[in-house]
Amino acid sequence: SCNLNKNNKYTDAKKILAELIKLYENFILKVESTEDTILLSEEVKNFSLGLDKLIPEIKRINSKYPEFKKFDTSPPEELKNESGILRLLEPRLRDAFFKIKMYGSDEKVKKAAEELQKVLKKLGTE
Repeated sequence: SCNLNKNNKYTDAKKILAELIKLYENFILKVESTEDTILLSEEVKNFSLGLDKLIPEIKRINSKYPEFKKFDTSPPEELKNESGILRLLEPRLRDAFFKIKMYGSDEKVKKAAEELQKVLKKLGTE
């Protein structure tokens, strides 16, 4: 039964990570599949809103589990799966951000991207 408790230690973190992964995946797929600036700006807006909603939870979990400071390099055993998925998504997320930059001359995309930057700053990552 000791093992069961251990598995439940990060239940809240697992839930937030699952939401974050879903948010990333949706954003990546939508951005990868369109060249339409109106759709792109909408997706960036949706992503910003979704991320903004998760930030308080992410911050709460980071302060609750100090070991998350090393999440990228040595995640807790129970969260290896989520960590692996996030690592796989990282290059595609970077590509999605890069694609949005390429459409920065479009006013709508530019505005949405500026909003996203503000949200990312709140998260404490660029």
